[in-house]
Amino acid sequence: MANYACMLKLEGAGGMALQRLAAEGLAWVPTLGNLLTMSAVALGVALNGFLTGGSPEAIFMLAPILLLLAQDPLLFPGLSDRQRYCPPAAAVSAFLLATGAAVAVSDVATGRGDAARSGLPGWMYLAKEIGMARECREGMVQGGREKGVGSEHAAGRWEQLRGGRMG
Repeated sequence: MANYACMLKLEGAGGMALQRLAAEGLAWVPTLGNLLTMSAVALGVALNGFLTGGSPEAIFMLAPILLLLAQDPLLFPGLSDRQRYCPPAAAVSAFLLATGAAVAVSDVATGRGDAARSGLPGWMYLAKEIGMARECREGMVQGGREKGVGSEHAAGRWEQLRGGRMG
């Protein structure tokens, strides 16, 4: 029980709400809500695969459900208001990466699609796709850490590109 009391020492508004719920004996409610939220997203992904054959665009409809996740002592103790959009962004990235990999492997295995049109051997086509996915992933990870992303820096870069001045 002492370990559970230590878990209730969360920071932020979620931590205060959890302490109030714990005082009423309802500290389990945020964890149950998070489990049900993740179950709803998993069910939506399964239905997407069953009804549409796995349309990658469906994740943009399903990911906002993850905004219902709350800070709890077991599943998401570090989820604060500042990290609110991290689970939906991670879900979109992971789902698109997984469907892209599945399509690339399927194209190579069947000899159809983009793999056949590229004229590359199957292993080289997969290496190219993996390299492109790696570059995109690194850009997404590093993009949030750069100073000025989404602000004047991006606007200035857009003006440079529009004006024809590169670099």
